[in-house]
Amino acid sequence: MHFQHQTASLAALGIKVSILGCYVNLSSPDPMIRQQAVSSFQQHIALASSFQAAIVGTETGTVGNGYTVKNYTEAAYQTARQSVIEMVAFAETLGVTVGIEAGINHPLYTADLAKRLVQEIQSPNLRIIMDCANLISIENYHKQEEVINHALDQLRDDICSMHLKDFVVENGKIKIVPVGTGWMNYEQILKFLKYDKPLMFASLEATTEKHLPTALDHIKERYEQV
Repeated sequence: MHFQHQTASLAALGIKVSILGCYVNLSSPDPMIRQQAVSSFQQHIALASSFQAAIVGTETGTVGNGYTVKNYTEAAYQTARQSVIEMVAFAETLGVTVGIEAGINHPLYTADLAKRLVQEIQSPNLRIIMDCANLISIENYHKQEEVINHALDQLRDDICSMHLKDFVVENGKIKIVPVGTGWMNYEQILKFLKYDKPLMFASLEATTEKHLPTALDHIKERYEQV
């Protein structure tokens, strides 16, 4: 009843959910944990229509407890890929899109691997959630424009939604900060959203309520300039 009340309230307000998040660990080496993750994701796929959500999204997780260099192996990619295959097969039966988010510390840690995943699975029900800040590392932040351009060019037709974040470098590490308070250059991203994908959903991340007015002004101003 509580779930039905929630979805009815959203419908009454004319609110659609751009992405129904179900961020689970698709890459655990423990088959039981991985199957639980896939099952949870499939349950969200089944509920997506109730939220008027066309996309259910996740990252690929980790093969360890948190970050590990083992995420950068072919074996980690193959484990994540198998989970995605199962999820996409179920999504196809219900007309829902699976959105996978690449991230620098996950088995899907580059735009090239995200492209490989899409090409290998070959399903219209698999798309990429693009979060450019997730592809920024301490090694490449000084050439972020190159990283972003490559990701957008590589995945142009495969992106289903955009996440907007910001970052700074602190104590030799990437630190995520509210939108508009860091070093992120949004020009290429906003050009992509304005001219290539003008109807695409984009959402702010790591930006709490008190930062929203400034963040929105920051993005709107730059959107009008590009």
